[in-house]
Amino acid sequence: MKSFVIGFVLLFGSIISLAQKSDISGKVIGENNNPLGYASIALLYPSDSTLAAYGITNEHGQFKVKQVADGEYIMQIAYLGHETYYKNLKLPYKNGGAMGVIAMKPAAINLPSVDVESEYIPIKINEDTIEYNAAAFRTKPDASTEDLLRKLPGVEVDRAGNIKAVGEDVSKVLVEGKEFFSGDSKVATKNLPADAIKKVQVYDKTSDESDLSGVDDGYRDKTINLVLKDDKKQALFGDVKVGYGTDNHYAGNANIYRFSPNHQFAVLSMINNINKFGFSFQDYLDFNGGFQSMMSGGSISLSFDNSMPIDYGQTVTGFVTSGAGGLNYSYEKKKDNRFYISYLGSAYKEELIEDSESMNFSPLGTFNQNDALERNETNFMHPVNFGWKNKSDSINHYVITGGFRLVNNNVTSISNTRSFNNDTLLNILNSQLTDYSDKLNSNFSGSWLHKGSGRIKLFKLSANASGSNSFQKNKYYNSTEYLSPVSIIYTNQYQDKTKDLYNVELQSSALISCGKKLYLEPGASGGAVIENFMRTQGDIGDEVLVIDSLSPEFERSYYYVRPGISFKRNTNKTKLILGSDVEIGRMSN
Repeated sequence: MKSFVIGFVLLFGSIISLAQKSDISGKVIGENNNPLGYASIALLYPSDSTLAAYGITNEHGQFKVKQVADGEYIMQIAYLGHETYYKNLKLPYKNGGAMGVIAMKPAAINLPSVDVESEYIPIKINEDTIEYNAAAFRTKPDASTEDLLRKLPGVEVDRAGNIKAVGEDVSKVLVEGKEFFSGDSKVATKNLPADAIKKVQVYDKTSDESDLSGVDDGYRDKTINLVLKDDKKQALFGDVKVGYGTDNHYAGNANIYRFSPNHQFAVLSMINNINKFGFSFQDYLDFNGGFQSMMSGGSISLSFDNSMPIDYGQTVTGFVTSGAGGLNYSYEKKKDNRFYISYLGSAYKEELIEDSESMNFSPLGTFNQNDALERNETNFMHPVNFGWKNKSDSINHYVITGGFRLVNNNVTSISNTRSFNNDTLLNILNSQLTDYSDKLNSNFSGSWLHKGSGRIKLFKLSANASGSNSFQKNKYYNSTEYLSPVSIIYTNQYQDKTKDLYNVELQSSALISCGKKLYLEPGASGGAVIENFMRTQGDIGDEVLVIDSLSPEFERSYYYVRPGISFKRNTNKTKLILGSDVEIGRMSN
């Protein structure tokens, strides 16, 4: 009987919960009964005018906002060029939520460049831009911009900080229309406080080539622009967080920002000894300027290794102390003519003492293995990115970007393994390892775009170069002692590896009109790839001996010229490209 009562109460509670939500629907029209497509519908809490629910009209002006908790709201309908519509609304609404036709009045004065402060519209849609009013979304006092983005309808942020807007991946996050830390999207969203943001704008950014030539090439980058509050545009602001706990554990970070019409300045820092690296794999790419800054000639010039302070979600063992510090500065002499440089380095130290014991059972008896490990690792990483973008000229655009990354990693490890059979010692394995590595990666790219006249719409000249230099030095000592019969096997060797890889490429192309929305694009590129690899391996004893068969030296060079031509047809909905390339190359080993 008791179970029945509990079940009935739960079922009744579910029915009541479902009954406490309602839908509303209607149609929005303007002058001459024309339907207003893509008008924003918002239900606001009367207490503070923050957003409770939202909707958007379809191309026929119809809307439906579903599953809104019953209660009192302020209904707000906004559409560009029209007076904002307000209505006190109580749910559930009569007629099953059908509100009928809602007519909006044209605005008496239409000044799109002026912000009317009395308006409090959570969402505006202006052609291809969705604009969110940050004040309409509740966040905690210490929330970051990433926390704010999670509140915005149509915007998704996963656990790693990757952003989707309107179902598409966001590739750029700008602050006041400018890159922040060389365009590293997560540095902005994870560190800028939500309290500093006035508006969040989401739009599709066209390519530089399309902006200059006026020819739509179909390329779009989903972009978020963070508009700061007026009092943050000229002020120095930031935040400091410090924590201290038992056993001398601590964590802290401090951020300082300064924005002005011509200057952008930021300092980021963090340190802790609670086994928190603070960086995801994608963060690491972003800190180095993203994939774009690592690309050279269409291939990624950066090789990944184990010397990165990256949190892949794995268990972190040992005692880890880590820190990071960054500096970002940009100067815009005049509109669309800007220089920027950023540095975001990190370091960590790991100390691990680990003992483990395993036991296996079989018909032949019990087999035990005891392992002891002592490991120390230090890592330092120093990435720098810089660039100059000058788009102030209506005829010529210049873009230069570059950067380099220096990584130093040092590991020492000592281990002891003992194996037993029914408490009888079978063998002992002792190992010692030292691993030291240095790596320097660099990249550079530059482009010149020239707007043509007549049939020649655009001429482009670009250059890309990258280099990678790495050195790794290993020493390892193993001794295996067997007790029945007694024998000892020693291995004491070293291995040194040096690798250099260089890429350089020069490209040129022209865009020629040959009919309505029809274009020819002849072009040519040429470049070189040079690689050197050397490994020396040998035995360490009274004398250091080189093992020739394990010590190769390899050199490769490849030079190429690649002429080509493509035919393009672009419309608002489709893009067709037919092209052909020929590569003439020479390789030597």
